Amino acid sequence: MKPSLFKNELLATSDPLYTWVFEGLWCLADREGRLEDRPRRIHLEINAGRAYETTEASLAWLAENGFIVRFEHDGNRYIQVVKFGKHQNPHHREPQSSIPAPGEPQASPGPDSELPESSRALSPSLIPDSPITATKVRGSRIPEPFPISANMRAWVAEKCPHVKDVDGATEEFVDYWRGVSGRHGVKADWEGTWRNRMRDLEKRTGRPNGKAKEVSEWM
Repeated sequence: MKPSLFKNELLATSDPLYTWVFEGLWCLADREGRLEDRPRRIHLEINAGRAYETTEASLAWLAENGFIVRFEHDGNRYIQVVKFGKHQNPHHREPQSSIPAPGEPQASPGPDSELPESSRALSPSLIPDSPITATKVRGSRIPEPFPISANMRAWVAEKCPHVKDVDGATEEFVDYWRGVSGRHGVKADWEGTWRNRMRDLEKRTGRPNGKAKEVSEWM
């Protein structure tokens, strides 16, 4: 990692856990800076000593602030570390990436990120060679109440058909985040965080016999 990583003003003034997870993504990514967007697997690899929700929150924050791009391609979700190639020098024998780039045909932005309109190019690097001034995204505590709109219910019905008790799952979601103190409990996009929770429940309830996949499948 370049020393300039620690000079980034946005990372330096935010929760140190965000930097920890960001560094971990650089270690897990392939030579193009891409990896599967599988938060639980990522958590087990780089942040297993803490609660899973801390990794989920960190990934959402990194995407919201332009450090990573979360995108979909042919129904699969991936992460692109922004400007990875500028700051890394992979070994020449490392195999080419098997993951498509965010701008390739059929790729679409993931639910927690937005690609630039111009040629779907990656956003400018937030890992500078010298300190920069970055604009913080203001967040808030989870709203009280946290209503489930008709559009949100329709989204669950389409994207997460195995999640039957949306109200119960949302109640647990709200109870959890009300109990999280400090900056960990502040989000810029609560509906996006809620969607991530529904996707996680869909993965677990949609597996045959309800069994979890083996950790050894990672990458």
